Amino acid sequence: MATLSDFSMPQVMRRALLALCPIALPEERIDAEDLAETMVDNAELFLRSLAPAGRAAIVVGTIGFEMAAALRPSSLGRTFSRLPREQARAYFDSWWHSKNPALHNFAKGVKSMLAMTYYELPSVRQELRYHPDAWINKVARERLARFSDEIAAHAERLAAPAPLLDAVGDDDHASVGASASASDERRHNHG
Repeated sequence: MATLSDFSMPQVMRRALLALCPIALPEERIDAEDLAETMVDNAELFLRSLAPAGRAAIVVGTIGFEMAAALRPSSLGRTFSRLPREQARAYFDSWWHSKNPALHNFAKGVKSMLAMTYYELPSVRQELRYHPDAWINKVARERLARFSDEIAAHAERLAAPAPLLDAVGDDDHASVGASASASDERRHNHG
């Protein structure tokens, strides 16, 4: 099992995502149940699972999104997270509908990440009657019952000695090893 990387979300990014949650997803529910903090915590866990380059792209994009809002005359120098909600919504919408692919794709990507965290919340899963663990367990039992003979046969083949090595005699193993050693020595001497 892979280990999650040691990543802590920068505060400027956290502020931007907290402000974006009720804009990108059902505002009333996120506000009423105070879900934004949990969603951003889950987004941080998700980012820990990404390769460094992918994580860096999202971090840089989010910080750029946050800071670029201050460049708009209507923002009066405020970053995205400091804008009134309607202004923040208009700013996000400008990225969502942008003809610039980088801005548009960032808006889609960050909303998708937040949507994933939203739909993983236990209260949302319950409301939607979405119980993937029960389905996964049911299907696993059905597949095990259906394919148990094939699985057992495959496991046996994996544990069996390698048939090609048995077909090659011990003398052949020694000559293969000797020629590999001679080749390594030639490379080293001429290297």
